[in-house]
Amino acid sequence: LLSGGTVVVQGGAGEFAAADMRAGNLIITGKSSGYMCANMRGGAVFVKRDVKVIPPARQCQPLDGDLKLLVDVLDTNRMDAMSYRKYSIC
Repeated sequence: LLSGGTVVVQGGAGEFAAADMRAGNLIITGKSSGYMCANMRGGAVFVKRDVKVIPPARQCQPLDGDLKLLVDVLDTNRMDAMSYRKYSIC
């Protein structure tokens, strides 16, 4: 249950990551297995690969602010940040 802030998972995430998420950002740098975003009410999940999400969450277009967040938090360049996919309630 994430209610705000930013959490970075350096590696993989298991089943039902971002379950009951209300706000904030979850950044997963590795693989994720199973379904994600069950009962999601807000916030955003960033992953490099396609994942299975449970509605109402779906893949969204990252905004410039999202890319800046990824660059700052992950200490990476903009091209690498653009490879992340955003899942949220759009």
